[in-house]
Amino acid sequence: MRNDQVSIANLWEKFQMARMNADLLNPLNEWEKIFNNSEQSNQSMDELISNLNVFDWDFGKIPIKFGPRPRKITLTLKNIGGVEANWCFKLPNDSEIEMEPWADPGEPTPEKEFEKHILDNNIFNVHPRQGQLQPGDQMELNVYYYPKEVKKHHLQAFLQLTNGKPLVINLVGETLHRRANLRLLKDIYQMPPTPIGLEWAVTYPIEIKNVGITKLKYCIDTSELEQLCATNYDFRVFEIQNPEGTLAPNDTQYIYTLFRPLEVREYAVDLPIKISDIEGPSQEQYFLKLRGQGYHGEHTNEKPAETPFYVDLPSCRAFLGDEGQQAAFSYESIDFGDLEAFEMCNRFVILYNTHPTQKLKFEFQKSGLMCGDNLKLEPMSGELEPNSHQNIKMTLVPARFPTHFEGEIQCLIEWEQGDNDGAELKSMHTTTNINENQEYLFLRLKKRTKFVS
Repeated sequence: MRNDQVSIANLWEKFQMARMNADLLNPLNEWEKIFNNSEQSNQSMDELISNLNVFDWDFGKIPIKFGPRPRKITLTLKNIGGVEANWCFKLPNDSEIEMEPWADPGEPTPEKEFEKHILDNNIFNVHPRQGQLQPGDQMELNVYYYPKEVKKHHLQAFLQLTNGKPLVINLVGETLHRRANLRLLKDIYQMPPTPIGLEWAVTYPIEIKNVGITKLKYCIDTSELEQLCATNYDFRVFEIQNPEGTLAPNDTQYIYTLFRPLEVREYAVDLPIKISDIEGPSQEQYFLKLRGQGYHGEHTNEKPAETPFYVDLPSCRAFLGDEGQQAAFSYESIDFGDLEAFEMCNRFVILYNTHPTQKLKFEFQKSGLMCGDNLKLEPMSGELEPNSHQNIKMTLVPARFPTHFEGEIQCLIEWEQGDNDGAELKSMHTTTNINENQEYLFLRLKKRTKFVS
């Protein structure tokens, strides 16, 4: 799946892809069998659906300023089975029967009124609505959210595979007013297990982004950290290096969290984050929820398992369709492994331009993800002719102080526009706040510090 502005990792979590793919591989359960044979059941459609698995497809938060353009998410559907697969995507009004003018439909519930409002205003859309896949074939499904009004929107849809899994899909999106709004990638942040007795705390970066259109100021309430310190013999288990800061619209920064466990135990703190903009304090509530665990470094066999930050993500784009995004990396996930201080590590990735006629320019964006470690990309920027590629060398040299990082860096892609390309690009790209001839690619980077006794 992809979008020309939002990273695959973010979309994967927001659209619950790992959970959905796992469910699609499971045999049909009893409720799903009953649904597929609904003509033999005396239950209502609402009762049949209530027993099915439900998945949220969350488009995120978009300022109303970008209302004329939808946020478009492209998903790739693949038939990994051995027989032909037919599928259809249904919205609530797909099965409506036109009533005679004299017929009284009755008083609709508030939920039905809201559903009708969303359908009438085309807040969500899906294309195509049905398809057929031979074994091994794949195709693209485009889903759209139009931020036309300041409101939280939701719509229950239905994805049916013939003689296969029936899936209930909750389409979700929120349109923001002209104010600042903070985005955290996770509800809870699990620090990698860390040995006790370290000389220096381990730095862990946490990404934050201002998804609004005005400047944002944030302030983290660290009073709970002081309480934790007081109950641990005045030892600072957690610290926040930058508890205050400012983010411009669409700006991404990092909160640098320091973790140094005193004992072999689990630690947990929930820190309120207050934000404000030009109109004053925001009423939205945010929390930085930190979890960490200490262990004996010499007992490596007792080291707790690490909670994955990204779950079941594809390592690279498996399918390049004909519409949009004709640039891609050979791998999107780069693991530098466990490194000691100043231990150099090299990795390589290839950037492809698969467009048959258009040249592109690329430029990697500066990032605070590495929190002091030195990452060198060669080249940082350049041009690619149609149907060509560029080898990118990545060299990481860890700094003296221990760091664990896992996150994404961005690469800006700018397509060369010819005299006749404007109309084509306008239909290909439905970004929310970047130029129509630009898009972003993302590389996921991971590194852990190797502790030496």
